[in-house]
Amino acid sequence: MYRPGPSSNGSNGGASAGPILDLSHHLRDGRNWLVLVGELDFGSAPQLVAALNAAQRDGRPIVVDLRGLRFIDSSGLRALLHASRAGIRTGLPLQLIAGSPTVMRVFDLTGTAVHFEWAEVPADAVMGYGGRS
Repeated sequence: MYRPGPSSNGSNGGASAGPILDLSHHLRDGRNWLVLVGELDFGSAPQLVAALNAAQRDGRPIVVDLRGLRFIDSSGLRALLHASRAGIRTGLPLQLIAGSPTVMRVFDLTGTAVHFEWAEVPADAVMGYGGRS
């Protein structure tokens, strides 16, 4: 009989171990900055979708910083693709700041990296992860 053990995403079989994704929102240089730390997956993608929807309603361009992500799955990728397409339709561009090699491999393997605008941002222009600067 199969009994699932702890998942690879850090959960402990359903008991709360704290947030998988820490998402902070900052206004800087006339843009909405969303800084992601942790894991962007099926369980945490709705949190990103809500933040992206709110930022799009704000009417400012959006920058999503992926450098703090340890993991991204197809749900997270789908949320980013949807927001990018919405940004193109509304004229509010979505830019991504590239993440770790592990995160970027997902974009490369799926062939989706070409569907995003990638920002080159100096480290001092980005607020610290989790809202700490």
